[in-house]
Amino acid sequence: RYMQRFRGRGLKAKAKTQLALIYLSLKGFKRLNDSLGSQAGDDLLCQVAERLSASVRGQDLVARVEGNEFAVLHLVSDARSSVFV
Repeated sequence: RYMQRFRGRGLKAKAKTQLALIYLSLKGFKRLNDSLGSQAGDDLLCQVAERLSASVRGQDLVARVEGNEFAVLHLVSDARSSVFV
């Protein structure tokens, strides 16, 4: 499914294309959500999604996996770009 999204962005993934997966979980999110309410929790999730999206390259994907978990799928175009992941 992710490769289809890459192709939809005009990128041609080769058979040996390398991907880096970055998985993030917001520690303490449940406590914040319980104490400040679900609207504050939703606002925080939106801010995290916006900041992550602004921090990656256009061909990378940011997705909210579930609850307080996010994933970034990074297409590694060459060995040098993987150093910065």
